[in-house]
Amino acid sequence: SACIVAAGFISSKGRRVEAGFVEGSITCWNSTLKRKSFEDDDYHGNFDTKKFERWFKNLCETLQQQHGVCVIHMDGASYHKNQTNRSPTMKWTRDAMRTWLADRQDVNFSLKETKTKLMERVTPLKEKPIYMVQTTASKYNHRVLYTPPYHPELQPIELIWATVKGRIARAPQKNANDAVAKVIAGLNAIKPKEWVSVYRHAQGFENMYDERARELVESQLMAAEDKRPF
Repeated sequence: SACIVAAGFISSKGRRVEAGFVEGSITCWNSTLKRKSFEDDDYHGNFDTKKFERWFKNLCETLQQQHGVCVIHMDGASYHKNQTNRSPTMKWTRDAMRTWLADRQDVNFSLKETKTKLMERVTPLKEKPIYMVQTTASKYNHRVLYTPPYHPELQPIELIWATVKGRIARAPQKNANDAVAKVIAGLNAIKPKEWVSVYRHAQGFENMYDERARELVESQLMAAEDKRPF
């Protein structure tokens, strides 16, 4: 099997639109390969958060150098949301909860308190989640936006990947190494006009959802107005 990670870009200046894969972002490897040595830092094995964050840092640097300040869109995959300011949950031990509370100022609690009671103290102190990719992106003046769950139609790269898979299916891979070669060749064969097409397709859904949201807000305001006493 193969692991793949890549990023595309859309840049519009007036009527001119540029699109394609971000230079150096296409990374694909045979996941059955094992690490040759402890010092070996090449891509190997299955995909994980550490690999993604290393790749993402390089992506942010390339975007800054070649495209300036960017807005980066991604879905809510677990490795996209490595939270750096985790708050206690009921799965935490009491000791871990107490340590977390002790790090906050002016929080008094008893060592005898149950997890339920400790959680009551935790809840008002929880912070808005901060994810590692947001911190990394901000260092390069980029901003990360997450698409809503279960809405792949808002991700142009999902359609790009579907196109590549369809082309590969016409000449199936022989083994994992052949799969890697076909994926890389397929991604590199995507033309700028294909990127623009899937971008416009995603924009169409975005505009539709925006319009529905406006209609919903308007109907709620009208309903509230109708209930007001004269």
